[in-house]
Amino acid sequence: MISELEHCKNILVAGGTLIYPTDTIWGIGCDASNAAAVELVYKIKKRSAEKPLLLLVSSLEMLRSMVGSLSEQALKLINEDRPTTIIYPRVSGIAENVSLPGMGVGIRLVKSGFCHDLVQLFGRAITSTSANFSGAPSPGSFVDLSERLKASVSHVVTEEMETATQGKASRIVLISESGELKILRD
Repeated sequence: MISELEHCKNILVAGGTLIYPTDTIWGIGCDASNAAAVELVYKIKKRSAEKPLLLLVSSLEMLRSMVGSLSEQALKLINEDRPTTIIYPRVSGIAENVSLPGMGVGIRLVKSGFCHDLVQLFGRAITSTSANFSGAPSPGSFVDLSERLKASVSHVVTEEMETATQGKASRIVLISESGELKILRD
């Protein structure tokens, strides 16, 4: 029997979409390098393409392969216990429609749990956006997910559905090219 992680990996490889537990809230995700899958996430959420998606990675090596070297400030934020999404000015290896040109891309290193294991097994970044229709409240737990939304994705992860998330969105920090730090969401 195929494991839930293997099944999810196969869906991502095939260009599908998932609702899955992240280290913060339930998310909708896909292969961040697949433009058609990214577009599908926007359609499922009824989200404007003017609003970027964030990405999840499972290791510093994966992050560095996408953004290059990391500043001391970025490393300090990444090493904190609190889930923190950092917006990087230049990112490689992703679909162009993940973010608007010149806006940068938000990336969070997930340190444990189902989501970490999935990204690690998949071997590259996946998108993450709250598992809700655009404008609706973010789901803090599995029971908060819309049945209509669940029916619109390729697969809904049910493993760890009671304990997988913290129920709170991540902190979002922008680090400019000059090194200036700006908290966008605390």
